[in-house]
Amino acid sequence: MMEKGWRWCGRNPLAACLAALFTVTLIAGTLIASLFAYDANEKRIEAERAAVRGRESEELAASTFT
Repeated sequence: MMEKGWRWCGRNPLAACLAALFTVTLIAGTLIASLFAYDANEKRIEAERAAVRGRESEELAASTFT
């Protein structure tokens, strides 16, 4: 089976090159999108923590002045 595919690549080098390029681009795009999603999730978590800290500070300040 592999030999058959290898021979096809030899007979159709342009199609084989384009298929390989497409595959590499697809994998790279998936990896990059995953990294962006991970980064966005980390920033969301940090923003939520900052919001909680802000609310706690407001509650502390409000209780100090009453």
